[in-house]
Amino acid sequence: AAVNPQVGPLALLLALVLFLWTPPHFWSLAIANQSQYAAAGVPMLPVVVGAARAARIVHGSTVALVAVSLLPVFFGAGWIVFAGALAGGVHFLRKTHALARQPSRQTAMAAFFASMVQLSALLAAVAIGIHTDYAAACAAMIRADRVVCHNPAVADLYEPVYRRYCELECRALQGANHG
Repeated sequence: AAVNPQVGPLALLLALVLFLWTPPHFWSLAIANQSQYAAAGVPMLPVVVGAARAARIVHGSTVALVAVSLLPVFFGAGWIVFAGALAGGVHFLRKTHALARQPSRQTAMAAFFASMVQLSALLAAVAIGIHTDYAAACAAMIRADRVVCHNPAVADLYEPVYRRYCELECRALQGANHG
């Protein structure tokens, strides 16, 4: 919002990913610690519906999460973001599938840790993808003496910062090439 007050589809999709990531992340941990929640009288999902049903809900929630995390590629996010979302998502799905098949503390903790891997892979891919777009724009700026962005979704979201970053990078690159 500090760069561009308009919220585009990529930002909304990433917000939706975070929203959908939260339930399977915490419910996996709740399955692992079901007895403690029950003893404390805390009505977490596995206490209310049982570990087996909670595990199936976790897996279903993860399917929805992974599907949504792949959508940014259709809005200009690029193959790096898609690869990160796919790799992290497949890992998380494998662990939640194992949890749904055999709910236990061990499979629940594996799903919990896989949720962190999934989110980290996606966010790292987003950061790398944005940096890659910056580098491509800087190279284009040197060649054409202006900013050319091949990813309109990124350009719209980051235009002011994007232009300033490229100007600074290009000056540094031109100085290195001429000095």
